[in-house]
Order: sequence, then structure tokens, then C-alpha cells
Amino acid sequence: MHDVNQYPLIQSQIPCEKQLIFIRTEVKADNFNFEPMQLIFAKADGNYTEITFKTSDGIKKEVKRITLRQFELQIMEYKSLFRCHRTYLLNVSYINSISGNSQNCFVTLIGTTEKVPVSRAKIKMFHELYPQNKNIN
Repeated sequence: MHDVNQYPLIQSQIPCEKQLIFIRTEVKADNFNFEPMQLIFAKADGNYTEITFKTSDGIKKEVKRITLRQFELQIMEYKSLFRCHRTYLLNVSYINSISGNSQNCFVTLIGTTEKVPVSRAKIKMFHELYPQNKNIN
């Protein structure tokens, strides 16, 4: 198990001001926008993506008709939003704990009980990115 506190607290690369990301989906009526720091994680489900947000009302989940790859392409400029697995994309600012080893690494996120896997191919990139964007909300 990795100690989350071993990483220094570094200001996130996402600007503090409230800015919106506009996402185009397969269905025009499903287009949406959100503030980058609201996104906790997104999970692929075929041509759909279940997105979990932190809002003023608590944790909210939405299912959108967009592949995780299409979603990822539209948010690539936000360095703390990271594709950690073929079916998951997460906001490293919400990491609560990291468990496992180089063979099977899992991340728990603040506000959820979901254990998000980090694929072996992404482990090195994850450990390079995580300390750069640690900014618990």
C-alpha cells in the first residue's frame, strides 16, 4: 500500500477559476458542460460513459452517449484528468488512497467507494503525474 502523504502537496495545473469544459456527445441533446474540478471519475460502458461528479448537492452520476475515448479527447488539456485504465478516467485530485503493487494497483477516490484500477501499462505515468497534481478538494 502506498502512503498518499508521501507525495508533496503541489498546486494542481487546473486553474482555480471556475471554467467550463463543453463536451459534444453522439446525441446533440446529450451535450453537456462541467467544471474540471467537479469530475471525480468516468467509467466506460460500451458506447456510453458513466460520469461521477462532485456537486454542491453531493455526488452525482450521469450516463452519456459518448465513448470514454471520445470523452478523453475532449479533456486532454487538463493534466489532472488521467486515463488510468481502458475503462476508467479519473481526477487525480480526488485520490484518497492507493493500494496494490505493480501487478495490480487500485485507487480509492474521495466521496466514492469505487476502487479504480490503474493498468500496468499506465502505472509509471500515473506515479509521475500523481504528485504533480495532488490537490485534495
